[in-house]
Amino acid sequence: MRVVLLTTSYPTSPGDPSGHFVQAHVEELAHAGADVTVLAPAATAPPGAFGPGRICVRALRGGDLFSWPGAFARLRERPTRLASLVPFTASVVSALREAGPVDRLVAHWLIPCASLLALLGDAPLEAWAHGADVRAFCRMPALARRAVASALVDRGTSTSFVFVSHDLRARLLASLPAATAKRIHERSRVTPAPIRVPARAALADPRLPGELEGGYVVWVGRQIPSKRPAAAARAATSAGLPLVMIGDGPLTPPSGAVALGRLARHDTLRWIAHARALVSTSQVEGAPTVVREARALGVPVVARPCGDLERWASLDGGIHLASDDDDVAAILRRVALSA
Repeated sequence: MRVVLLTTSYPTSPGDPSGHFVQAHVEELAHAGADVTVLAPAATAPPGAFGPGRICVRALRGGDLFSWPGAFARLRERPTRLASLVPFTASVVSALREAGPVDRLVAHWLIPCASLLALLGDAPLEAWAHGADVRAFCRMPALARRAVASALVDRGTSTSFVFVSHDLRARLLASLPAATAKRIHERSRVTPAPIRVPARAALADPRLPGELEGGYVVWVGRQIPSKRPAAAARAATSAGLPLVMIGDGPLTPPSGAVALGRLARHDTLRWIAHARALVSTSQVEGAPTVVREARALGVPVVARPCGDLERWASLDGGIHLASDDDDVAAILRRVALSA
């Protein structure tokens, strides 16, 4: 099977955390026997053989819009970056022409990837919808939402939809007319994005000798208001626990936290693996990848309920949901003492 996958986020080096879940999906497809051509701005991840299939990575133009921390953040910073859509679209057209006939198209993010492939490609399309993607879609004017949805469901060849959480699917469907929402629901499934996490034993303790000897809790995310990093710092202080914060952003990291900035993915996983707990204070997530990574490493999670976390917590006793920020501190204290 020949597959073309279009994404706006993909690793540019082995340690780059950008789009690591997209890379995991690409490798899943190749392991299943597909030959996958990845189209992504500025992508430089090496191609290679994975099981029966092969992966070819082709870099697209338009990186000024789509590089870290993502298109929406970069547009807010400089709206003129929207012009990068022109070379991006032109390079997608060229890449599809060179790829020739394919059996399947895959797009990570509805906008612009799925909507572009719906217009430019004629093979069956699988459209993946993620958190920032769905939130941006729901903020679009009603006519624009309907136009994008129509382009996806009315094309001559079938389109299927993959939402990374039930919550995100419900949000998107609620933003559309009932008839369109019904058609998308019938063609959709909920599947968390693939992740690839090493065994905990393979992740060396990142602490220097004598550093944070009594243990620590960890918070991972961009330093932006919606992630509520200050709330995590207050909860950790109240619980009497050192807090390690990983991630960059426009906000200044809260005082008292050990702020490490943006790290390579492997190093982030090392800090998660050796933490007493992961704390998540965001309340706008759909299917937070870092929570799944922590649980894959056996690390307990203390979080405010959002997205699919309540569903996950009902099946996983290692996910502890807090009713408010004071409750985060109380649960952190209890969980850390038992870790």
